[in-house]
Amino acid sequence: MRSRRGVSVAIVLALSAVASMAGAQDEPAPVASIEAPADATPAIGSGPYRYQMTLRYGQGEAERRMPFALSLKEGLLPFVAEEKAVWRGVTDDEGRTPVFALPNRITAKDVLFRPRLGDGPLGEQMQFVSEADGHGLTLHYRLVLCTSPPQQFSGLSDGDGVTAYAASTTPAHILAYALDDDPHFVGRDEVLFWTDKAEPGVDVLDRKAVKARAKQLKANRKACKKA
Repeated sequence: MRSRRGVSVAIVLALSAVASMAGAQDEPAPVASIEAPADATPAIGSGPYRYQMTLRYGQGEAERRMPFALSLKEGLLPFVAEEKAVWRGVTDDEGRTPVFALPNRITAKDVLFRPRLGDGPLGEQMQFVSEADGHGLTLHYRLVLCTSPPQQFSGLSDGDGVTAYAASTTPAHILAYALDDDPHFVGRDEVLFWTDKAEPGVDVLDRKAVKARAKQLKANRKACKKA
């Protein structure tokens, strides 16, 4: 699904929806080389070819212990039985996926590899595009997944303007906001995942940040009711 810059867009996760097949040009992830050593023990799948990816924020640091979504742009991952054909996992302490084994050779341009908000068999990602030429925009954004309670993710879209993958167990609206022109956007160092409950392992925020978080959560709930 696409979002024009500066405009929020809502979509509904549905079983019949097909994952976006946006291109891989200038994508922040996956890394250029995804092949694992030939003797690496596969954790997922079977076949002669071994692959392991590292999720990064832009071209920077690895995303450690980050939920992710992995799928092929054409064809299906043989070890995924769900209709959406997306494998959901969490990166390790170095931002890496498990080692996957496949029957056929692939390259980084053949896969969609992105962070994930939420969990479940339904899912979709958004795409920010320029109104002038239709090209994807790399910008900071906020996704709100209208589950109960709503969940939030802040990130940077890839070279094609594609956002994180939002997943849910039941149909739910997704709200997407471009934040580069938002004076209230506080940057990457804020808590990535926001819910009504404290996240394990997240440092306590200062009072100003806590107040801003509560205000945003209230706004998210209100926006979801209107979606």
